[in-house]
Amino acid sequence: MLNRLHRLPPVWILFSISIATLEFVPTFNSFSTIFFLGSCFLVAAHSLFCLVRLRETNEDRFKLSNGVVNNGSIIILFIAYLSLVNPFIAVANEIPIEAFLRALTPFLFLCMFFFARWSRLTSTDVIWIIFLSAIVFSLRVLITNYSDVLFLMTGGSGRLTYVEKDLLVPLALVGFVIALYMPLKPALLRAVLLLIFLLVIVLSGYRSQLLLVGAAVLTRYGVMSGIKWIAALLAMVLLVYLIDFFGFSVLDRLLDREVTASGDSVRLNEIKFALSLFVESPVLGHGLGTEIPMLLTRPDSFIDSFDLGAIRYIHNGPAYFLMDGGIIGLALYIALFFSVLNYIKPIIFGSGSGATVAGAFLLVIIFFYFLISASFRQVQMMSIVGLLLHALSVSGRGRLRRRSR
Repeated sequence: MLNRLHRLPPVWILFSISIATLEFVPTFNSFSTIFFLGSCFLVAAHSLFCLVRLRETNEDRFKLSNGVVNNGSIIILFIAYLSLVNPFIAVANEIPIEAFLRALTPFLFLCMFFFARWSRLTSTDVIWIIFLSAIVFSLRVLITNYSDVLFLMTGGSGRLTYVEKDLLVPLALVGFVIALYMPLKPALLRAVLLLIFLLVIVLSGYRSQLLLVGAAVLTRYGVMSGIKWIAALLAMVLLVYLIDFFGFSVLDRLLDREVTASGDSVRLNEIKFALSLFVESPVLGHGLGTEIPMLLTRPDSFIDSFDLGAIRYIHNGPAYFLMDGGIIGLALYIALFFSVLNYIKPIIFGSGSGATVAGAFLLVIIFFYFLISASFRQVQMMSIVGLLLHALSVSGRGRLRRRSR
């Protein structure tokens, strides 16, 4: 593992760590934001330097730039539409410029697609960059909140998200999927990392992430022989009972979330509200940063607790872009994930490299998670999506030649 990380460019390792330390809601005066922006600047400078220093044949140059045009055109159109057309819609609907810019900023980080390509990163490089970020993030959460973790694991009520808002970024889920699909050695290290990621996911208390974990495990081991499948299922059951033995009742915690959570009705109300605005402006939408009145989407108890009149996001990516970007915005958003359809075959039939399969399935998981969360508005997740789109495009056209050292 360390040998694999040693091969990565230092600026990309720095960028990976900066994603793991970035706050859920970045603020310009925080160290984590300055660290992240600084690492982005270094990545951009490194990628442009690599682009200028290319000394390849005309055929290789054509392949590289042709890949940028074919695989990056949707990203260019998506960013151009949101940054050049959508502002006029937002101004027409009297959306504050600060709210618009805050809503726009995460999608600009899809440009990591181009920085990764110009840096000539392979699909394996990209997966390890993302994986390192997930590891650092999960360890940071557990170490900095160790007292709350111990409280919850010894029978305390609540969930870690109440005190650690950064858990709203699903990096632990990202790490779990990669560890599940990448051929990590030794096996003990892989098992330990899977347990760490699973612990963070369970402590966060989000049923959606746990369901996606189950889907990932079923897909990973469902195509194997019956003995391996039964062994994997028994191992999961044993793990649940083992954790329960030490005082942290996973089953009770999940059942409690099922009974008490009102998130499902909130999400349905948000979608209904988004569709009502879409009908008013079906082509171009209402502009990024549109207000969603909490009175129409949240229960009274929630409104009283948070003392907010309105928010500017919903927990559904397609409905969000339909509301704020109209048909055009929704079409471009869906097109971002369309390339992953070419890489479903390795998942079903078990062929392809570990990085290809891990990247393809991870992008599928992310797309489904965006259907039930607002993580599509997170800088961290949009950066990861941009990197994954590059990784899949590289594996689709064959590996780029390794960087000259």
